[in-house]
Amino acid sequence: MDIETKEELSNQHFWNILFLVISAAVFVVSMIFLGPDATGSLAGMTPFYFIVLSLAAFRMTHLLVADYIMLWLRDLCVNVKEETTPETGLVCVVREKPAKGIRLLLANLLGCPWCVGVWMSFLVIALYMGVALDIFPLGRVIIYVFAIAGAASLVQTLVSALMAQRATDGAHTDQGRAPWNGQNRRVSPNVCTDCGLK
Repeated sequence: MDIETKEELSNQHFWNILFLVISAAVFVVSMIFLGPDATGSLAGMTPFYFIVLSLAAFRMTHLLVADYIMLWLRDLCVNVKEETTPETGLVCVVREKPAKGIRLLLANLLGCPWCVGVWMSFLVIALYMGVALDIFPLGRVIIYVFAIAGAASLVQTLVSALMAQRATDGAHTDQGRAPWNGQNRRVSPNVCTDCGLK
């Protein structure tokens, strides 16, 4: 749903500004809590840690914005309803953004990887500072778990892209077989016809 009136737009600006003010307050309070040494810990960051933190922020962002396991959280911010297609009788789940308010703000936020990426970067840097200042040693484990998961996601994406390219390259020579495993393609509504796997 689109915001149509100037009053609705002003109301939505209120929620956006409130969110930014609260976020800035949380950041300032966390910097006060961590102390003046917090910013000094960033000065000693090596390129290795920069890559690790980037991978962790990437994976945390993807978890919130796109992963199925967090769909429940995204569904709290949108209107979810079921509709039946008259032609086929299939029941479809339809998700629509609310018209206004904090739920629209959160729906917009959780639908934007660039926005969530900023907040996850703040979180990862706060964890890094907590580790560097020996305030929150467990933060190192959290960072490494998400960084390794982020690296694995990138490798999986790369491998999938290479396999898809290989599948299309071989499609002209043998239309009935999946190019990388030699198995016959099975045609069924619940089966991937490119790889032949369920």
